[in-house]
Amino acid sequence: MPPIHFRHKRVAIDFDGTLFEDTSSIDQTFQDKVDLSVKSQASESTKWLKKKGFEILIFTCRPDYHRKYLEQQMKKNEISFDYILFYTKPRVDLYIDDKGFRFENWTETKKWIQERLCHQEGVISSQQPESNHEKLLRKEKIKYLDIQNKVILDIGGGDGDVWDGLDINSTTIDLVEPDKNLMKKARAKNIYRNFYNKIEEVDIKKYDSVTILGVLEHIEDDRAFMEQVKDARSVYMTVPNANSFHRYFGKNMGILQDLTQLQEHDFAVGHKRYYTYESFFTFIRQFCKKNAFTISSFGTTSFKISSNSEMKIFSDRISSLNNTAEQLGIIGKNKEYGAEIFAFLKK
Repeated sequence: MPPIHFRHKRVAIDFDGTLFEDTSSIDQTFQDKVDLSVKSQASESTKWLKKKGFEILIFTCRPDYHRKYLEQQMKKNEISFDYILFYTKPRVDLYIDDKGFRFENWTETKKWIQERLCHQEGVISSQQPESNHEKLLRKEKIKYLDIQNKVILDIGGGDGDVWDGLDINSTTIDLVEPDKNLMKKARAKNIYRNFYNKIEEVDIKKYDSVTILGVLEHIEDDRAFMEQVKDARSVYMTVPNANSFHRYFGKNMGILQDLTQLQEHDFAVGHKRYYTYESFFTFIRQFCKKNAFTISSFGTTSFKISSNSEMKIFSDRISSLNNTAEQLGIIGKNKEYGAEIFAFLKK
């Protein structure tokens, strides 16, 4: 199934035949102020789209003087929307139209959108690496976390590739992962003890550490998400770093206009943002102040010199490359040029 990149987070929905049943005469129903028959699940589906963060534009071939009538019909039937457009074509991600090939009913339309969203609802869509060098780089994420003899809750851990192959015999790890396919893969590995779909299913206070590795950049409201782990004893997290060496390199080559710019690959894996070294430290400091944590360590890891596609030539040299970068003071605690920013917070 090909991915659709929702760049604008905006949809355009046709009025007649999509939200409401077609009528034999739109002018007659307008003049008589007839209550239109709403399509099944139209109200529920537009509310669902709003919860997903979409801006909803209603487009129609009706004349502008029908505006109040259309607004009344949508209000009466609890249709969520932002604007009504007459005789124009907006720039959107999706056109939902009964005369297009896509729309049949709202059940199938919602299913189509959900399957193509670049991130899972609510908690977490982990970026799962495909190439060997990406998998090795992901293991660098936990380089500065002591995992021996610890009980850990891994939130958004995907299929467990971060831990796969590491010496974790003395470590107990539970997983929170809402993606069914990733959960299935994780269950097939001898890594996790218990499996959960939601954070709310877990008593977070019983764990030595909570890990949130490559998750926050996928979350629409990262501050609200962090409130779900405020009762943890300690939290270790990583996010992509806008100030990394390879992004400075990309900017100097003219590939990036701005260090925080999202690219095609970012849209494909559901990234919402890049954090700068300073912005993430501010974000963490505010969370700590509010919830009585202290910052035990902060810095960067996972050194990259160029894009993932170009990093393939270093697949058998990832460890040496990262060790060299650490020795030279490029990455590590209080160093800001690694591909990932890490933070370890303690109560």
